[in-house]
Amino acid sequence: MPAHNARQAKGFTLMELLVVLAIIGLLLSVAVPHYFGSLDRSKESVLKHDLVTMRDAIDKFYGDTGRYPDDLAELTFALANTLERLHAESRQHAASLRAQAMQLEQGEYS
Repeated sequence: MPAHNARQAKGFTLMELLVVLAIIGLLLSVAVPHYFGSLDRSKESVLKHDLVTMRDAIDKFYGDTGRYPDDLAELTFALANTLERLHAESRQHAASLRAQAMQLEQGEYS
């Protein structure tokens, strides 16, 4: 029987594992800062969008009332009332259109 040599054993040497870990560490040291930088940029982008939306809501409030809201609760309350009013108006308009359509079907609308 042939004698088994240590070099013929299956597996990786400590040196090979250390080289692989060093390469992985090097790649991570390059990739991780770019990843966190992109996270910061995306958070800033979302913040800018939110600020534009808030400014638009405040401008609309000013256009409707002629003054700026005292606090966020007043702004959101006004927005909720506006949405309810628009919803009611759209229901009334839809009912009016249905009535006109029925009259047209019956030939009564002129």
